[in-house]
Amino acid sequence: MPRKSRQSAQRPAPTLKILGRPWWQGVGALVSVGALIATFAISCSGEPSNSRDTRDADGSTNNATAGDGSCILQGGTGNTCEVGSAPSSPARLEQPFHVATTWPTLSDCDLTTQVAVLDPRTSPTTVDLSPDVSARTQLASAGAAAHGVGHLYLNMSVLDDSTALITNLRPIIYKKGVASPTWVAAAGGGGCGDVYERVFHLDLDRLTLTDKGVEGSPDAPGVTRQPRTEPIGKAFSVSKDEPAQIRVDAQACSAFYEWGLQIQYSVNGHEYSEVIGKPADPLRSIGSLNSAIPAYIQETATELTRAGTAKKAPQCD
Repeated sequence: MPRKSRQSAQRPAPTLKILGRPWWQGVGALVSVGALIATFAISCSGEPSNSRDTRDADGSTNNATAGDGSCILQGGTGNTCEVGSAPSSPARLEQPFHVATTWPTLSDCDLTTQVAVLDPRTSPTTVDLSPDVSARTQLASAGAAAHGVGHLYLNMSVLDDSTALITNLRPIIYKKGVASPTWVAAAGGGGCGDVYERVFHLDLDRLTLTDKGVEGSPDAPGVTRQPRTEPIGKAFSVSKDEPAQIRVDAQACSAFYEWGLQIQYSVNGHEYSEVIGKPADPLRSIGSLNSAIPAYIQETATELTRAGTAKKAPQCD
């Protein structure tokens, strides 16, 4: 079986010189904010809001529904929850829980992830790229969308001696519709290793979030610690001495999405939440396109080269 391709990815906030102004200026006039925001949260399909399923997660369901109807993922394989209506988020007070993220490429080596550029003013021949970060990461930071599958890494830690219990992951869909990218950025080069990571799969079309458990090989190059295996909602705790990383593979095949991910957690018995991808600066994903558009690959640190066309989103049937 061929190993999964990966390329180094960070999530900095680089400044792209695109006609001397941010890409998003002018977009707000096209959309009525109040009419288009549709927010979803995780809710278990076919279960009443006060029910609880405690079967083992060995391919069978092992989820538990909280009193508000939200679904608490309990780990293992085959645990899938549908995304439904979200209650309001609890306020986050100042305390030491910290989340660092990267989006949308796999860590270390990635030859599969593509990014669709939405702003027609962003030219592949004039965009100002940093040699230290992949073009796909920089373009996504400036508003481009993951084409097909994008990978969101959550690196969670606590900055003092307290412990945070991760109680839930809640996808939030702000917008679903259509978009017309002008070109796609893909990877160049070759030679990659395997992965060994805790993975969740977010299907934006079906509105489901599934705990896939640990994927990959412990013998993969660069593995320095074991992925966390504890179920979300029961025993997944984070401390200064025991940080945690999880990967959320977000897939879109049929539409354009602006979305975020809410992390719910508790510290010393108090409930908090952290949202990655807020309405003003969401994560973006897009599925297969209506027509083929130019595709470019990054063959050097700062230059993109034309390499055919793109239409079908990677990993979409």
